[in-house]
Amino acid sequence: MKLHALLMCQEQVWLPVLVGALEELEMGKERCASAEEALELLALAHYSALVVDFSLPGAARVAHMARLTPAERRAVGVAMMDARTKIAGTFQAGANFVLHQPPVAEQLLGSLRAGRALMLPDRRRSPGQRAESLVYLRFGDMRPVPALVLELSEDGLSVQAAEPVPAAELPIRFMLPATAQVIEGVGEVM
Repeated sequence: MKLHALLMCQEQVWLPVLVGALEELEMGKERCASAEEALELLALAHYSALVVDFSLPGAARVAHMARLTPAERRAVGVAMMDARTKIAGTFQAGANFVLHQPPVAEQLLGSLRAGRALMLPDRRRSPGQRAESLVYLRFGDMRPVPALVLELSEDGLSVQAAEPVPAAELPIRFMLPATAQVIEGVGEVM
């Protein structure tokens, strides 16, 4: 999934650093210079990140409105602030991360990397049911690794393995609790 950021800034000092960090993280970008334009763009499209210069008029309103969007469409808020900006105000408006002037590329890159996990959509769509059952995970020709099913849902199951599990698709086989029903399938490690 391609991540996109909306940049509300006029500050020429911030722009090269922002563009460089977003390019390094392979994130798309769109830039606007006013609160009205930012609100219009947020209404029309989904952005993974909203980077707002809090020295601009209406910046707090943009961050606040972005925070009111539904959770599945909510952008991660990054506030750019100068010495006059109150840090509490940026967090109250909805910022998840705060960057101070002068811009430091490593700081911005670190904040965006940390926020990346928040930008990715939650893959769990349906509620899970708590379950405890033993399963065996097979990795090629190796012996099966025992694991415990923690949660079962319409879209998958959550297991806790006794050993580290490689990130890959793997065959899985288990019995439903209190039955003789064997379930076989392929699991994806997340």
